[in-house]
Amino acid sequence: MKKIKKINQLNNVESFIQADFVKGYRYIDRAGELVNKFHLNSTPPKFAMNLDGLVIIMPDSNIKEIKISSLSFWAHFLKPDSLDQARQLFEQKLKVTNKVLEPEGYSRLGWRNYFIYEVNKDEKEVILKRLVPSGKFDFKQLVFSVKLGSFENNISINPALKNNDANFPAVLFDVDTFIKYEQVVDINRIERDLKSIKETISGDLILEVINRILGRIKEQNGRIF
Repeated sequence: MKKIKKINQLNNVESFIQADFVKGYRYIDRAGELVNKFHLNSTPPKFAMNLDGLVIIMPDSNIKEIKISSLSFWAHFLKPDSLDQARQLFEQKLKVTNKVLEPEGYSRLGWRNYFIYEVNKDEKEVILKRLVPSGKFDFKQLVFSVKLGSFENNISINPALKNNDANFPAVLFDVDTFIKYEQVVDINRIERDLKSIKETISGDLILEVINRILGRIKEQNGRIF
């Protein structure tokens, strides 16, 4: 079996990005203005709005929904074409929101992705034998945590099924990467860090975890190949 060399060899079924505001309470006064900013030509978006937040459904064809509140801006993507696509769309919508709400800044940035790798039944059994001590155990979840540079990373491995069909087993890699800022940062820092998070998710260490779980890495005399 060949190694996974790029993260886009996995199926990214869902992606979530969130930036937390510092003093974003202009939302209460400007929620209607936000809705106006998300019109498509002259067509208003589908939305639900109250004091707790604004939910806009399908603000464009590539975003499932966004949620804006006094506390955060959150976007949900289904099967994005790439991590770069999700990053760029998030930045575009965040810029619009930032201009309207004018928060003092941001305190946290996080990006979570659900990557699916489809396996056949034989591969599934081999993977399970590697992860559980005996056949008497059911495999539920395995979690790794690591800090890479400024970013915390939680990687959980879960059994999955393609389209909930038992005939099509898969492995779900839940990759959650985030940073909590010690001081308030501006939107330019958010954009820079979002790009760095994308590079972290695509980087060698996370790929090594994935390949080890899938049994795609061999070691000989301390060398990995």
